[in-house]
Amino acid sequence: MPLSRRLSHWCDTQPEKPALRLGDVTLSYGALWESVARRHGALANLPRRARGHAAGQPLVALALGNHPMAPGWLALGLAAPVTLALIDPAWPEALQEDMIGALAPDLVITPENAGFGLEHPPQALPETQTEQPFFIGFTSGTTSRPKAFLRDRLSWSLSLAEGRAVFGLETASDTLAPGPLVHGLTFYALAETLDAGATFTGMPRFCASKAFDQLERGITRLVAVPTMLDALLREARHRGRTLPLTQITTAGAALSRSLLAQLPEAFPAARITEYYGASELGFVSLAHHTPSGDGKLYTGSRGVGRAFPGASIEIRKGGKPAPPDAIGTVFVKSPHPIAGYLMAEGEHAFIREGEWASVGDLGALDSEGHLTLAGRADGMVITGGYNVYPEEVASHLAQAPGVTEAVVLALPDAYLGERLVAVVSCAGDPPDLPAFCASRMARYKVPRAFFRLREWPLTSSGKIARATLARWLEKGDHRLERLA
Repeated sequence: MPLSRRLSHWCDTQPEKPALRLGDVTLSYGALWESVARRHGALANLPRRARGHAAGQPLVALALGNHPMAPGWLALGLAAPVTLALIDPAWPEALQEDMIGALAPDLVITPENAGFGLEHPPQALPETQTEQPFFIGFTSGTTSRPKAFLRDRLSWSLSLAEGRAVFGLETASDTLAPGPLVHGLTFYALAETLDAGATFTGMPRFCASKAFDQLERGITRLVAVPTMLDALLREARHRGRTLPLTQITTAGAALSRSLLAQLPEAFPAARITEYYGASELGFVSLAHHTPSGDGKLYTGSRGVGRAFPGASIEIRKGGKPAPPDAIGTVFVKSPHPIAGYLMAEGEHAFIREGEWASVGDLGALDSEGHLTLAGRADGMVITGGYNVYPEEVASHLAQAPGVTEAVVLALPDAYLGERLVAVVSCAGDPPDLPAFCASRMARYKVPRAFFRLREWPLTSSGKIARATLARWLEKGDHRLERLA
């Protein structure tokens, strides 16, 4: 059943129940459906621009981030024949303008015009079709220009139907998802919460103390990246209290076994579900961890779990299926992968081979079908739940005045999963490198620390010895001068 029909059903059966909460905005299911119908009517009167993508229906570039009206716009894309392009406000302004210009939307929504269409008379919504596109997302790449991909309604319609059983969702599964709404984890949490007829709560910006307060007010489910779980664990210890959650869903970065073992201290009754996936692939694998009643978790999964329902996983080495426990490239076959990119510059790891697709991740399957990840063939790292290419950051740093060489490494971090550290060589005094980076890339891509090096360690072939640099950073070698 398409989400448009599910939302219509909840509007008819529970019109007064809160559907969305974010900041100072709360919408009941009845009010949400009316706002969708009003905006749909206003968009129907817009002149359409000629383009090859998202043709046949309005294309709206949504540059709202976690503005209180953003969930209502996202619900419009889920329920009406409209395509939304999710523009990240964390991007530099020039990049936002560049991507909007390339997409040629019919309308751009910013905080200044977020109320567009709400004064228009409601217009009945036609039934959405599975082959229709409904959003354009972006994933990082080896160049500074993000890669745009198009999702059709079928992929999410199928995963929502499967997810209701997998995640145990029902009308009582009121959910807090405090992450960025342009992030797939949070946007999907909104979709699955509305699909289940529960209440979705977001936050303008994550704050562990404020999130803890929200979770004590009757919310039963949390959807968050591991760094947020760690912050809430520390908040629970500080307050000396636990949280009465029954469900936690986490993804976006590896959930360390150490953190997993400590989470019952804060969430003693919560079943924890972690999944592995990618923007291009959708769901790949799933692992459940259930409270055992003695302050610990029972887990029957290894690695990142088994294949998500409706998906098949294969490990390939040398173009052929690999034997159990052998490391190779992870391929997935499911209805969830994208067809390809709309816009992509430079090399990228996403490939399709018939019904199978891959983003170049390396892993192994054991004889029971448990998937263990071993790294990323294309060099992409995950820091704080975000996908980042260190080479992209280094290429920006190399353009800073006085910088003659730049290397960006990802080091293990208990909080972020991996943290970015930059090492540069300079002719004279370096500029304010954090400010330089922040002016050219999203905040989460800015390295956490900067070092200057007078002489680079080299390999036998004359290349920079990155492994040696990593060891120097870990040991605090005197040859590295920390920059303020």
